[in-house]
Amino acid sequence: MRWLELFKLEFLEHLIQLWAQALIHFAERYAEEARLQAEMESEQTESLSILLLCDRRLPFKTINHITKTAALAGFPNFQLAVLKR
Repeated sequence: MRWLELFKLEFLEHLIQLWAQALIHFAERYAEEARLQAEMESEQTESLSILLLCDRRLPFKTINHITKTAALAGFPNFQLAVLKR
C-alpha cells in the first residue's frame, strides 16, 4: 500500500511540474507577442506626421497648443507651413 501512495505522490508532482512548464511557456509566448505588438505600434507612430498649414495671423500660442496636443496624442512629428499672402 505504501508504494501506491508514493506512486500517486510522484505522479502528482510530475503533473504539477508539467502544468508549471506549460504556464511558463504560455506566459513567455504572450510576453513576446505583446512586445512585438508594441514594437509594431511604435514603428507605425514614428512614420505618422501632421502638416499644419497656418495663416500669418494665427497666434503662436495656438500653434504651440496644437503641436503639444498632437505630441501627447502620439503624433510627435509635424511640419509647419505658413501662407505668405
